[in-house]
Amino acid sequence: MDPAGVTQALAKGAKAKGAEIYRFNPVTAITRTPGREWLVRTEKGDITCRYIVNCAGLWAARIGAMVGLELPILPMEHQHILFGDVPELKDTGLELPLLRDPDTSYYMRQEMAGLLIGPYEKDPAAWHPEGVPWDFAATALPPSLERIQEILEGAVQRVPTLKEVGIQHQVNGPITYTPDGGALVGPAFGAPDFFINAGHCFGITECATFGLWTAQWIVEGRPEVDMTFCDPRRYGDYANSAYLFRKARETYRMMYAIEFPHQERPAVRRVKTTPLYDILEKQGASFGQTYGWERPNWFAPQGAEQEYRLTFKRPGWHDHVGAECRAVRERAGLLDLSGFAKFEVHGPGTEVFLDYLLANTLPDRVGRIRGGHMLDRAGGFKTDMTVTRLGRDRFYVVSAAAAERLDLDWMQKLMPRDNSVTIDNVTCRHGALVLTGPRSREILAQTTGADLSNRAFPFLTMKEILVGFSPVRALRLGFAGELGWELHHPLEYSRDIYQTLMEAGEEYAW
Repeated sequence: MDPAGVTQALAKGAKAKGAEIYRFNPVTAITRTPGREWLVRTEKGDITCRYIVNCAGLWAARIGAMVGLELPILPMEHQHILFGDVPELKDTGLELPLLRDPDTSYYMRQEMAGLLIGPYEKDPAAWHPEGVPWDFAATALPPSLERIQEILEGAVQRVPTLKEVGIQHQVNGPITYTPDGGALVGPAFGAPDFFINAGHCFGITECATFGLWTAQWIVEGRPEVDMTFCDPRRYGDYANSAYLFRKARETYRMMYAIEFPHQERPAVRRVKTTPLYDILEKQGASFGQTYGWERPNWFAPQGAEQEYRLTFKRPGWHDHVGAECRAVRERAGLLDLSGFAKFEVHGPGTEVFLDYLLANTLPDRVGRIRGGHMLDRAGGFKTDMTVTRLGRDRFYVVSAAAAERLDLDWMQKLMPRDNSVTIDNVTCRHGALVLTGPRSREILAQTTGADLSNRAFPFLTMKEILVGFSPVRALRLGFAGELGWELHHPLEYSRDIYQTLMEAGEEYAW
């Protein structure tokens, strides 16, 4: 397609529906009015509006910074090499399919009677990571054949006619990348009524669908498809500029790499770890990453290989995981799930607020637990969480690690504006160990003086207990159909609690 023609067609259609378009009018600042509207200051006057959509492309990060957002979007140099006309394509009407070579890392497509190559370099170059200049006007960047020489040689070997026709034109231009290569589309965290539609490394090919879904999000409250994969709230504060620089370059470099099941990419690991990381690593843990947290995916028994081996067949850790599952089913298991998103919600309006928020009744007494689902305004599912009553107007809310910003943002947007509710994000202050399995009561009983019987400590209840020397908020619940407890605690006590439980459960080790 012709990007300029498509853009003009969309603009013409928008204006026919009443849209106003102001060209050559830079935005200089964005602020909030006392009435909670947005005030967009431009060189030709101010615009007041309820919603803003940041679809500023290369400049999206700089626009986001105007409202306090650090968007993980990095401009990267991307080269295109156009070879001369191929005799077999000239005046024949042939249309070749797009060719992708994952081993050499390039795509090749027909351009009139010639062939165009887009390489993905092993050592890609970031372009203005500090922020794209405002006066950049889509001018070409200096090309660098040296950086892509190996890729060009591989392409000529694959398509020998390229050597005969030679290079006709070179182009180097910037495109944007995020840490995982996916776009940032959806509501911005901490900026009500501010939407993002940026970070598109495939450019105009994505404009129709993401434009439609963004409009649905604004007008109808949600898009027609699950947008979690590109929601900008899938990243937290850990996705800073240093993290972005390493991860975006890794994603660019691996753009055409073959993706294997259960693959964990290596760049920027150990960003967020619990106090148990080194202990678990010595015990054979092979880690994965969720919302920046390092979490054990499986454990290698003594003498077994601890690393992943990429394969499309049954992985080498298959039997190890099977043994872990049998151990939990027959005896017990201990998991470090400290990455759980954890919030303390309190204040005189909290009960009414949570009752409105969740599709379930709240726990009616201190120490009781309820599971619940947060729904959107159309009744659609957003997330599930557990709610524990800590006091008359205080609750402990726990949800998935990957949903920390998603859930917090939704709660903050719906909380009353009369300051009757306070939400404290205690995720990084509280650890969470899960002890589960038919022997879990016997193991936990060796570490505490609390009565753990069904009568004294029934399902879906909470007690403040000591495990060894450490204070623990013990939640009697589980999601695997087994007896078990979630042991929440101040993070500094994690090592003592873990070692105490491991010693108590030594006789049940596999």
